[in-house]
Amino acid sequence: MEKKKSKISFWGVILICFGIAFLIIGITGYLQQLGQKDWPMETATVINVDQRTESSGSHRRTVYDITYQYEANGNVYTGEILKSSTPKKLGETFSIKFNPDTPNSSVEYTEPSLVPVLSGLAAFIVFGFIGFRMIQKSFTKK
Repeated sequence: MEKKKSKISFWGVILICFGIAFLIIGITGYLQQLGQKDWPMETATVINVDQRTESSGSHRRTVYDITYQYEANGNVYTGEILKSSTPKKLGETFSIKFNPDTPNSSVEYTEPSLVPVLSGLAAFIVFGFIGFRMIQKSFTKK
């Protein structure tokens, strides 16, 4: 019986660690976006769109790999958006930001988003709660 309690406690700790990891990943993603906040903005043009289907078990979804071109400091660069759920048309234009120190590095979002933090926080709450309850139950059972 003691071995079973210890196993439940172990998995509870693992779940809490997953929750913490997701929270850290979310915060790191947001901080990265904040660091790109002052990057210059430019207009990009879609030059290629590859559509494909991804499967996970019985779930299938269509994703788009979008290649775009933009000009920065008088040079033309190419960027990619991988696994986009929203298609873009050839020749379509949209705003990107590029790294002024390495202009061949660009991002398709123009403002920092709290989505990574909120996703990480939600995962932390769910995994943390379940893990805490597992640990709590393993110590309160007789």
